[in-house]
Amino acid sequence: MESKKESERIEYHIFYTSVETCHHAHNAANAFCKPFSSHVESLLKDLHTDFKWSPESREHFHQLCSLLGITPSSPMQYAPHRWLSVLHVSVDTVRLINALTVYYSSYLQPSSHKIYREYVKEAQRCYDNPALKDLIKLIASKSKSTTADGKERKARICDKLFTLRFQILSILNVYVPVCPI
Repeated sequence: MESKKESERIEYHIFYTSVETCHHAHNAANAFCKPFSSHVESLLKDLHTDFKWSPESREHFHQLCSLLGITPSSPMQYAPHRWLSVLHVSVDTVRLINALTVYYSSYLQPSSHKIYREYVKEAQRCYDNPALKDLIKLIASKSKSTTADGKERKARICDKLFTLRFQILSILNVYVPVCPI
């Protein structure tokens, strides 16, 4: 939009606010998240997809949550066009991170078990429950019957939960307090 005054022409697009404010907030949220390379968003999408198509996995995960003293719930889906949707799913993922760590440790390559043992011990905390160990063995035995797509998805999830753990947790811990602003 053209204006006759020079002072109004300078950075006019920044000050023009008669358009919906939500669109500006959405654009700001996108600009804020861009440097994080969608690591968290792809993790959230893979987690939701992994549990969506397997009632048996959901049931095992809920049992695992109960044994760890975490209120059971399945990872939620976020809506990519709703910037606050990632916040709600991120909050729930932070709450479930210990259960997710223990659950997906069953899908790690055998050579990686020793490397990431400390993450799993930390996630289990003081729960040295025989029922928990039995459930983890059951989950590991079921991992052999996963489809090729499921194996790829689980490999991506394990990569993010274990290899990129510090980066993912850092981003989640930035999203949770910053996104509501």
